[in-house]
Amino acid sequence: MSPLNTVSIQIIPNPSNPPSREIKNIPWYPGMSALDAMIVGDAMFTDTFTFRLVYRSFFGAWVDSIDGVSNTQDDFWMLYIDGTQSQKGISETMLSGTQSGSEIDLEWRYENFSALSEGAASAMSAIRSNQ
Repeated sequence: MSPLNTVSIQIIPNPSNPPSREIKNIPWYPGMSALDAMIVGDAMFTDTFTFRLVYRSFFGAWVDSIDGVSNTQDDFWMLYIDGTQSQKGISETMLSGTQSGSEIDLEWRYENFSALSEGAASAMSAIRSNQ
């Protein structure tokens, strides 16, 4: 049997002290979205991991809160996949495994709105204006 592909989720509420929590060994399967990985992680670690979503028709699902730390007017949970900032919502971000036994790293960084990339800042402005 070949090694299992897995997803690791890191939660970073304070960028100067990362990570505060890491959830490992979430099984990965073809066609899995970042949202699917979060749901499986929540099911596997019900006592220690929680998140909340906000749905917007154009953007899909966005994470509004992780482990009780909620988005504010200036600070947001931003998704990074293998170190690269996602330009899509969690429900639209598909995970792709590259080889058998690989691990995909999801990072959730609680970032200040002014520090976001131009694309992410534009998307967050649009979400804000629809709230």
